[in-house]
Formats: sequence, C-alpha cells, structure tokens
Amino acid sequence: MKIECNNISKVYKEKEILKNVSFSLAENQIIGLIGPNGAGKTTLMKLMTGLSKISSGSLLVDKQNVYNDFPNYIQKVGAVIETPMLYDYLNGFDCLNYFAKIRGVKKEYISYVVQLVGLTQVIHQRVKTYSLGMKQRLGIAQALLNKPELLILDEPFNGLDPLAVKDLRDLLLSLKNSGTTIFISSHTLNELELICDSAILLQDGEIQNIVMLANKEKGITIQLKTSNNVLAREVIQLELPNLNLRLATDYLECLDVSPNTLPEVLTLLTKNQIDLIEFKEVQSILQTAFDELIGEK
Repeated sequence: MKIECNNISKVYKEKEILKNVSFSLAENQIIGLIGPNGAGKTTLMKLMTGLSKISSGSLLVDKQNVYNDFPNYIQKVGAVIETPMLYDYLNGFDCLNYFAKIRGVKKEYISYVVQLVGLTQVIHQRVKTYSLGMKQRLGIAQALLNKPELLILDEPFNGLDPLAVKDLRDLLLSLKNSGTTIFISSHTLNELELICDSAILLQDGEIQNIVMLANKEKGITIQLKTSNNVLAREVIQLELPNLNLRLATDYLECLDVSPNTLPEVLTLLTKNQIDLIEFKEVQSILQTAFDELIGEK
C-alpha cells in the first residue's frame, strides 16, 4: 500500500492546525513523525484514520482517493491513536475477541497476535490490572488483528520497560519485512532512528524537513569516563573484539554500539571493578535535526 498526503490542511475553530502537509509512505517502510508537543502529529494521524475530517487536500492510496471507498481503505489500516481503547472490566483475551468479531477476524488468530506482542502470560487477567506498558501492548495487538497493510502508532513506546521496547522494535521490523507500511510518532528519537527509513519533522502544522536514515543499521556512539579508561578499553576489547573503540584524552568512545551490546559493556566495567564516572550518548541524527528545528523557532 502506497499512501500519499497531498496538501492536507486542517482548520479547527478558525485555527489552522495543519498547513498544506504533503508526503508519501512507501510499502515495506517505517516512517517516523517527530516534532514538539502541539506540532499537529496526532491530528495528522487522526485525519489518516478517519477520526477527523480533512479541511482541504487529498489522501490517496495507490493513486485513488480513500474517501471514494473509505470502508475498503480502513479495513487495511490498524492504529493506536493517543490512548488505546480498552475495556477494563474484560480480560485481555475477551477484549481482543470483541474487536476481532467487529472486524470479522477468526478467534484462532488472536492467540498468534497475543504471542507477537508478548502478553501470553497475562492475557486472561482483567485489563484493569494491567500496567501502562501492558495496556500499550494490548492496544498494539488490537491494531494488528486485521493484518493491516498500514499500521499507524502514536507514541507506542510510552510506558514500556527497556525489554518491552526491544521487543516492540523487533516486532515492528518484522512487520515491515513482511510488507506492512508503518507510520509512527514518538519522542524517543533514538528508538526511531534504529528502525525508521526516514522521519518527517513537523512544527506548527507544517513539514520543516524530511530526514533520510540510510545509516540506521548502525548503533549509537557512547562516551565513557571511567576510573581507568586504558584498562576499560583493554577489558572491553578482550571480551568484545568486534566493538570499535577509540581512546581520547578524557574518555573512552565506543562507536556504533547496538542497544543489545551496551549492557554487556557496563557489566564488564562492574565485573572488573572499574568505576563509571560519566556516561553519555553522542547526539543522534534525529536529535540533531530536532534541536535545529527547535532552535530555529
């Protein structure tokens, strides 16, 4: 599914929330949407799911206006906008089963989706007992019930612990590889950079920049200041010979560290009684672009 937004504008109570927004979403891609609060991100996603009406412009799928056959279009879309719609008095499985019936999804598929999002152990507990992260996962499971060609997620990393964040990242990459187009907004820029093919920067309802992320397969770069940087380099290099290290005057720099490798690095320091004095991530492409956006305003 290829989606094109052409000069989309949204006016609400005489205020222009979105102004001539144009971009396209290609098949088998993950596209990020970033911007400060109030930039219009959620409004844009609501327009793309029919939760709000476009004031002007057009939304096309494969060159056809979606409003000419909206029911057919929305059947191919899965979304979590703002807070997932869940029923606290039901258990997780019954909640998904309710939505599955509405969408004509076979009951057998629910178990598969539950396994995908990692809720197998708690799916028969009442939703009101779920943590924020568990509710977030259940909302994503709901969005996946209809095997969407387009998946729209508004701040899906909210409330997730580091392990759940990794699981969601792996899930989104798997969905992309199976043909799903994913449009995702988040303030967690380092996570977006790891999975997105490109990112749209929105400010005051207008697209300010589109950042291509050709090098997203690389990890982050971190700087470590320890009680013994020379020993730290020797220890890390011995255990992780493929890690690219650079020793500077005051710190040890680890280049292209994957999120999975970072805990190993910190564990090695602790095991060898090397104190970690300072730790920081070198600014990412998206963080730099975001800071420039905010700075300009």
